[in-house]
Order: sequence, then C-alpha cells, then structure tokens
Amino acid sequence: MPIKKKQPVFPENSPGVINQLLKTHGLLEKNGQFLKKIRRGEKTNPRKLALLVRKRALGIVSKQELLRKIRLELRAGAKTAKIIAQELEEKIIRRVNYTAPTASYQEKPRKVAAQEERPLFKEYREPARQSPLARKPPKKAPPPAAKTNGSQDTYREPIE
Repeated sequence: MPIKKKQPVFPENSPGVINQLLKTHGLLEKNGQFLKKIRRGEKTNPRKLALLVRKRALGIVSKQELLRKIRLELRAGAKTAKIIAQELEEKIIRRVNYTAPTASYQEKPRKVAAQEERPLFKEYREPARQSPLARKPPKKAPPPAAKTNGSQDTYREPIE
C-alpha cells in the first residue's frame, strides 16, 4: 500500500545560512574539533542543526521543541537558541517548497507459487577410490630419436 509523502525542497543557501548562524553565535567547531568529530563518526553542529531544520520542515518537530533541541544538542544558551530558532524560521523554513506527494511503497510479503522443493546444492559424491597398488603407472613418452651427423635434418623437406 503506497504512503503519500511530500518532500521538502530547501533553498540553495541553506548550508551557508546554517554555518553563518553558528559562526556568529560561536557554536561552530574549530577546524581540529570538526575533523576529530568526523573521524569518530559523531555529528557536527552544522549537521545537527540541518537535521533539526529538516524535521521542523516536515512537521515532526514543533517550534518549542526545536528551541529545546537547539539548547540541548548544540549546548546553547536560552537567548542564543531563541535567536537561532527565529532566524532559521525566517531564512530557511518559511522558504521551503514542497514537491508533489510521491508514492513510496511499503514492502508486502510476496505470495510464492507452489514450486517443487529443490535442494540448494547438488549432492556431492566422492569418486570411487582405488588402492595405490591397483593403479597403473603412467605411460612414459618414447625417448627422442638420436641425431647422427650424416642424417637429414628433420625440419627440412628433402631436395630432389
């Protein structure tokens, strides 16, 4: 059964706005800290804020909850979090466009037609073994013919 979802399309300058907000309020990590977080697989402050903006645009998070999460996740003060939330609403969230709802299908259990059961692998049968004494020794190649000085060259055709 398809589920209708509207997809948000954010303004092109959204990453710049997020970085500028964090920079002006002193919440942007220094270069060394930023790289350490990335190496450890942790989320950076711009990433955390971008995810919060996406949740707000989708309606998953309310304005008050956005404010609370900014304070908790970015470790910002109450005034700073309020200013950041207001600027995000003005510069990004109000400018979000939504695409037409697209159908995303949930996987249904498939009905499999009755098939005869076949083993996944063919049965392995070991070849019959013979005792080492019963084996015949391999045939030896005939020895090469010995060359004599007066004989014809084997690679040339005879001259008539």
